[in-house]
Amino acid sequence: MTAPPAILVAVPAHDEQSSVVTCVRAVLAAVRVALDAGQIRSATIGVAAHRCTDRTAARASAVLEFSTLPDHVTGVVARDEIPSRVGAVRARLIDRLAALPGPSTDWVLSTDADSIVPENWVTDLMRIGASRGADALAGPVELVGWHGSQEALQRYRAIVAAGMTSDGHRHVYAANLAVRMAAYRAVGGFRAVEHGEEHALLNDLRAASFRVVPVLRPVVQTSSRLRGRAPGGLADLLRSLHEDQRLGASSGTAS
Repeated sequence: MTAPPAILVAVPAHDEQSSVVTCVRAVLAAVRVALDAGQIRSATIGVAAHRCTDRTAARASAVLEFSTLPDHVTGVVARDEIPSRVGAVRARLIDRLAALPGPSTDWVLSTDADSIVPENWVTDLMRIGASRGADALAGPVELVGWHGSQEALQRYRAIVAAGMTSDGHRHVYAANLAVRMAAYRAVGGFRAVEHGEEHALLNDLRAASFRVVPVLRPVVQTSSRLRGRAPGGLADLLRSLHEDQRLGASSGTAS
Protein backbone atom coordinates (compact mmCIF):
# COMPACT_ATOMS: atom_id res chain seq x y z
CA MET A 1 0.00 0.00 0.00
CA THR A 2 1.36 3.42 -0.97
CA ALA A 3 2.09 5.74 1.95
CA PRO A 4 0.26 9.08 2.03
CA PRO A 5 2.31 11.88 0.49
CA ALA A 6 4.34 14.53 2.22
CA ILE A 7 3.46 17.99 0.93
CA LEU A 8 4.72 21.52 1.06
CA VAL A 9 2.59 24.63 0.61
CA ALA A 10 4.28 27.73 -0.79
CA VAL A 11 2.77 31.18 -0.23
CA PRO A 12 4.60 34.23 -1.60
CA ALA A 13 3.63 37.53 0.02
CA HIS A 14 4.52 41.16 -0.62
CA ASP A 15 3.03 43.68 1.81
CA GLU A 16 0.05 41.45 2.63
CA GLN A 17 -0.33 42.21 6.34
CA SER A 18 -4.10 42.61 5.97
CA SER A 19 -4.68 39.16 4.50
CA VAL A 20 -1.76 36.85 5.29
CA VAL A 21 -3.11 35.62 8.65
CA THR A 22 -6.46 34.63 7.17
CA CYS A 23 -4.66 32.90 4.29
CA VAL A 24 -2.29 30.92 6.52
CA ARG A 25 -5.01 29.90 8.95
CA ALA A 26 -7.08 28.59 6.05
CA VAL A 27 -4.10 26.58 4.78
CA LEU A 28 -3.55 25.17 8.27
CA ALA A 29 -7.20 24.16 8.53
CA ALA A 30 -6.99 22.37 5.17
CA VAL A 31 -3.80 20.59 6.24
CA ARG A 32 -5.43 19.43 9.48
CA VAL A 33 -8.39 17.98 7.59
CA ALA A 34 -6.05 16.13 5.21
CA LEU A 35 -3.97 14.75 8.08
CA ASP A 36 -7.06 13.56 9.93
CA ALA A 37 -8.34 11.91 6.75
CA GLY A 38 -5.03 10.16 6.15
CA GLN A 39 -4.59 11.90 2.79
CA ILE A 40 -1.13 13.23 3.74
CA ARG A 41 1.50 12.17 6.25
CA SER A 42 3.17 15.54 6.80
CA ALA A 43 3.11 19.14 5.63
CA THR A 44 5.50 22.05 5.52
CA ILE A 45 3.86 25.46 5.12
CA GLY A 46 6.00 28.39 4.10
CA VAL A 47 5.42 32.09 3.56
CA ALA A 48 7.98 34.11 1.60
CA ALA A 49 7.84 37.69 2.88
CA HIS A 50 9.24 39.27 -0.26
CA ARG A 51 10.68 42.76 0.23
CA CYS A 52 7.91 43.62 2.68
CA THR A 53 7.68 47.08 4.23
CA ASP A 54 4.80 46.21 6.55
CA ARG A 55 4.08 43.55 9.20
CA THR A 56 3.50 40.66 6.81
CA ALA A 57 6.43 38.61 8.16
CA ALA A 58 5.55 39.24 11.82
CA ARG A 59 1.90 38.34 11.36
CA ALA A 60 2.72 35.19 9.38
CA SER A 61 5.29 34.20 12.02
CA ALA A 62 2.70 34.57 14.78
CA VAL A 63 0.71 31.79 13.13
CA LEU A 64 3.45 29.56 11.74
CA GLU A 65 6.44 29.99 14.02
CA PHE A 66 5.15 31.17 17.39
CA SER A 67 2.00 29.10 17.80
CA THR A 68 1.39 25.41 18.39
CA LEU A 69 1.09 23.53 15.11
CA PRO A 70 -0.39 20.05 14.69
CA ASP A 71 1.94 17.06 14.77
CA HIS A 72 3.72 16.47 11.46
CA VAL A 73 3.28 20.11 10.40
CA THR A 74 6.19 22.54 10.08
CA GLY A 75 5.82 26.28 9.55
CA VAL A 76 8.42 28.64 8.07
CA VAL A 77 8.45 32.36 7.30
CA ALA A 78 11.28 33.21 4.92
CA ARG A 79 12.30 36.83 4.55
CA ASP A 80 13.31 37.33 0.93
CA GLU A 81 14.99 40.62 0.01
CA ILE A 82 16.20 39.67 -3.47
CA PRO A 83 14.69 41.88 -6.21
CA SER A 84 12.97 39.43 -8.53
CA ARG A 85 9.73 38.30 -10.13
CA VAL A 86 7.19 36.30 -8.15
CA GLY A 87 8.10 33.12 -10.06
CA ALA A 88 11.62 33.29 -8.65
CA VAL A 89 10.22 34.03 -5.18
CA ARG A 90 8.04 30.91 -5.37
CA ALA A 91 10.96 28.83 -6.61
CA ARG A 92 13.32 29.98 -3.84
CA LEU A 93 10.68 29.32 -1.18
CA ILE A 94 10.01 25.83 -2.50
CA ASP A 95 13.74 25.04 -2.55
CA ARG A 96 14.08 26.23 1.04
CA LEU A 97 11.09 24.24 2.28
CA ALA A 98 12.15 21.07 0.44
CA ALA A 99 15.62 21.26 1.99
CA LEU A 100 14.32 21.16 5.57
CA PRO A 101 14.83 17.95 7.60
CA GLY A 102 11.95 15.51 7.34
CA PRO A 103 10.23 13.33 4.76
CA SER A 104 11.04 13.96 1.11
CA THR A 105 8.38 16.14 -0.48
CA ASP A 106 5.97 14.35 -2.82
CA TRP A 107 3.71 17.25 -3.79
CA VAL A 108 4.12 21.03 -4.04
CA LEU A 109 0.96 23.09 -3.47
CA SER A 110 0.76 26.77 -4.30
CA THR A 111 -1.56 29.54 -3.21
CA ASP A 112 -1.39 33.32 -2.72
CA ALA A 113 -1.40 35.49 0.39
CA ASP A 114 -4.59 37.30 -0.73
CA SER A 115 -6.46 34.01 -1.15
CA ILE A 116 -8.44 31.67 1.11
CA VAL A 117 -8.37 27.95 0.47
CA PRO A 118 -11.34 25.80 1.56
CA GLU A 119 -11.01 23.12 4.24
CA ASN A 120 -11.16 20.38 1.59
CA TRP A 121 -8.37 21.96 -0.48
CA VAL A 122 -5.53 19.57 0.36
CA THR A 123 -7.77 16.54 0.77
CA ASP A 124 -9.46 16.93 -2.61
CA LEU A 125 -6.28 17.76 -4.51
CA MET A 126 -4.47 14.72 -3.14
CA ARG A 127 -7.43 12.42 -3.71
CA ILE A 128 -8.00 13.60 -7.28
CA GLY A 129 -4.28 13.54 -8.03
CA ALA A 130 -4.03 9.91 -6.93
CA SER A 131 -7.23 8.74 -8.63
CA ARG A 132 -6.43 10.38 -11.97
CA GLY A 133 -2.71 9.69 -12.05
CA ALA A 134 -1.97 13.41 -12.32
CA ASP A 135 1.42 15.05 -12.23
CA ALA A 136 -0.18 18.49 -11.82
CA LEU A 137 -3.61 19.81 -10.93
CA ALA A 138 -4.92 23.23 -11.96
CA GLY A 139 -7.91 24.37 -9.91
CA PRO A 140 -10.30 27.32 -10.23
CA VAL A 141 -10.69 30.49 -8.19
CA GLU A 142 -13.68 32.58 -7.15
CA LEU A 143 -13.43 36.36 -6.86
CA VAL A 144 -14.42 37.95 -3.55
CA GLY A 145 -14.76 41.60 -2.59
CA TRP A 146 -15.41 42.96 -6.07
CA HIS A 147 -15.51 46.79 -6.13
CA GLY A 148 -15.36 47.43 -9.87
CA SER A 149 -18.22 47.90 -12.27
CA GLN A 150 -20.76 45.16 -12.91
CA GLU A 151 -20.02 45.42 -16.62
CA ALA A 152 -16.35 44.66 -16.00
CA LEU A 153 -17.29 41.74 -13.76
CA GLN A 154 -19.50 40.33 -16.50
CA ARG A 155 -16.63 40.64 -18.97
CA TYR A 156 -14.37 38.72 -16.59
CA ARG A 157 -16.99 36.01 -16.17
CA ALA A 158 -17.25 35.77 -19.95
CA ILE A 159 -13.48 35.18 -20.15
CA VAL A 160 -13.78 32.44 -17.52
CA ALA A 161 -16.73 30.84 -19.35
CA ALA A 162 -14.83 30.89 -22.65
CA GLY A 163 -12.08 28.86 -21.03
CA MET A 164 -14.36 26.05 -19.91
CA THR A 165 -14.13 22.75 -21.77
CA SER A 166 -16.04 19.49 -21.82
CA ASP A 167 -13.55 17.91 -19.42
CA GLY A 168 -12.63 20.91 -17.27
CA HIS A 169 -11.07 24.23 -18.20
CA ARG A 170 -8.00 25.91 -19.69
CA HIS A 171 -7.34 28.30 -16.79
CA VAL A 172 -4.29 28.30 -14.52
CA TYR A 173 -4.07 30.11 -11.18
CA ALA A 174 -1.04 30.06 -8.90
CA ALA A 175 -3.55 30.46 -6.05
CA ASN A 176 -4.83 26.92 -6.67
CA LEU A 177 -2.13 24.67 -8.04
CA ALA A 178 -0.54 21.34 -7.13
CA VAL A 179 2.44 19.63 -8.77
CA ARG A 180 4.28 16.42 -8.00
CA MET A 181 7.75 17.31 -6.82
CA ALA A 182 9.41 14.87 -9.24
CA ALA A 183 7.67 16.54 -12.19
CA TYR A 184 8.37 20.01 -10.81
CA ARG A 185 12.08 19.24 -10.54
CA ALA A 186 12.20 17.58 -13.96
CA VAL A 187 11.18 20.77 -15.76
CA GLY A 188 13.15 23.18 -13.59
CA GLY A 189 10.29 24.49 -11.46
CA PHE A 190 8.82 27.98 -11.60
CA ARG A 191 10.58 30.26 -14.04
CA ALA A 192 11.65 33.83 -13.23
CA VAL A 193 9.42 35.19 -16.00
CA GLU A 194 7.90 38.68 -16.26
CA HIS A 195 4.50 37.25 -15.28
CA GLY A 196 2.45 34.08 -15.69
CA GLU A 197 4.93 31.76 -13.99
CA GLU A 198 2.13 29.25 -13.34
CA HIS A 199 1.28 29.11 -17.06
CA ALA A 200 4.95 28.65 -17.94
CA LEU A 201 5.28 25.79 -15.45
CA LEU A 202 2.27 23.89 -16.78
CA ASN A 203 3.36 24.48 -20.39
CA ASP A 204 6.77 23.04 -19.50
CA LEU A 205 5.13 20.03 -17.86
CA ARG A 206 2.94 19.34 -20.88
CA ALA A 207 5.91 19.70 -23.23
CA ALA A 208 7.74 17.09 -21.15
CA SER A 209 4.71 14.71 -21.41
CA PHE A 210 3.66 15.02 -17.79
CA ARG A 211 -0.06 14.66 -17.07
CA VAL A 212 -1.67 18.02 -16.27
CA VAL A 213 -5.27 17.71 -15.08
CA PRO A 214 -7.63 20.70 -14.83
CA VAL A 215 -10.12 20.27 -11.99
CA LEU A 216 -13.35 22.07 -11.14
CA ARG A 217 -12.89 21.68 -7.40
CA PRO A 218 -11.74 22.61 -4.86
CA VAL A 219 -12.38 26.32 -5.46
CA VAL A 220 -10.10 28.91 -3.85
CA GLN A 221 -11.41 32.37 -2.97
CA THR A 222 -9.09 35.11 -4.17
CA SER A 223 -9.06 38.88 -3.89
CA SER A 224 -10.66 40.87 -6.69
CA ARG A 225 -8.53 43.92 -5.96
CA LEU A 226 -7.63 46.08 -8.93
CA ARG A 227 -4.11 46.88 -7.75
CA GLY A 228 -2.07 43.75 -7.27
CA ARG A 229 1.41 43.03 -5.96
CA ALA A 230 2.75 41.30 -9.09
CA PRO A 231 2.66 42.90 -12.56
CA GLY A 232 0.69 41.06 -15.21
CA GLY A 233 -1.39 39.09 -12.73
CA LEU A 234 -5.11 38.75 -12.12
CA ALA A 235 -5.39 42.24 -10.61
CA ASP A 236 -3.98 43.79 -13.78
CA LEU A 237 -6.54 41.92 -15.89
CA LEU A 238 -9.40 43.02 -13.64
CA ARG A 239 -8.23 46.62 -13.66
CA SER A 240 -7.91 46.65 -17.45
CA LEU A 241 -11.45 45.31 -17.81
CA HIS A 242 -12.74 47.93 -15.39
CA GLU A 243 -10.85 50.79 -17.04
CA ASP A 244 -11.80 49.68 -20.56
CA GLN A 245 -15.45 49.67 -19.51
CA ARG A 246 -15.16 53.14 -17.97
CA LEU A 247 -13.49 54.50 -21.09
CA GLY A 248 -16.17 52.91 -23.26
CA ALA A 249 -18.90 54.40 -21.12
CA SER A 250 -17.30 57.83 -21.28
CA SER A 251 -16.95 57.62 -25.06
CA GLY A 252 -20.57 56.58 -25.37
CA THR A 253 -21.73 59.49 -23.26
CA ALA A 254 -19.62 62.01 -25.17
CA SER A 255 -20.98 60.90 -28.53
